[in-house]
Amino acid sequence: LYVYEQQLKGNFLFPSYYGQGLRLSLTATATLGRHLTLSAKLGHTHYTDRSVIGTALQQIEASHMEDLSLQLRYKF
Repeated sequence: LYVYEQQLKGNFLFPSYYGQGLRLSLTATATLGRHLTLSAKLGHTHYTDRSVIGTALQQIEASHMEDLSLQLRYKF
């Protein structure tokens, strides 16, 4: 399954998923004065049909994983 997932400004991603599970993400933006903007995205993936995610060096010995993206923008 390929699905569009909202990313931080300037990023574009169509991740692929397979198996059974759940994917949640939360995006937030805060303005820090006139010129600075801080954006964050927190994602959580939980698979119900496996206990290991990934392969080789990217293998995770769990059925869930979290990811965090931060972006600080300066506008002049």
